Amino acid sequence: MINKLEKYVTLKLVIILGAVFAVLYLIINVPILGYFRSCVDGNNYIESNMFYTPQSLHELLVAYGESGRSLYIKMSLGFDFIFPLVYSAFLAASIFLVYKNWRPLKKAWLKIGLIMGIVICFSDFLENIFLITIILKFPAKMEALSILALCATIIKSVLTVSAAALVIIGLIGLLIRKIQSRNNSAL
Repeated sequence: MINKLEKYVTLKLVIILGAVFAVLYLIINVPILGYFRSCVDGNNYIESNMFYTPQSLHELLVAYGESGRSLYIKMSLGFDFIFPLVYSAFLAASIFLVYKNWRPLKKAWLKIGLIMGIVICFSDFLENIFLITIILKFPAKMEALSILALCATIIKSVLTVSAAALVIIGLIGLLIRKIQSRNNSAL
């Protein structure tokens, strides 16, 4: 499977995924979340708080009101369904591309990138499923499901930051290798 993926993960693909990610990120975080906040009296999107409690989540859902909760579900089934696919694929492909020429751990890095991308996307989907279920069952307090949603949020966030850090570290490593090879060839 890794060998098949290597053929498809190119710089062109990473650039396309990066561009789609950037456009979606700007669309979601500027006009869409701005509109959402205006509809829920300035309250934040649930996922923007990584350390909510079941009680604070319930209070936020009360503050959203019926129309805000309905809008949250629509957004989760729309942009928040597409966005995890894009940004997790972008991160996985970036790890793939950056580390594919690093020996002897080439295959290990490729697997790490693939696994991280899958787990990030899966965690984001689980988070959305849990939060939508909580909203649909509202006003019932779903404490266990709230904790599971929070765990999915934390896993998604930690792995996303870790994947981005791996890409940055890999790019720095490539830059250092390029500088060293230039210095060696100049001698």
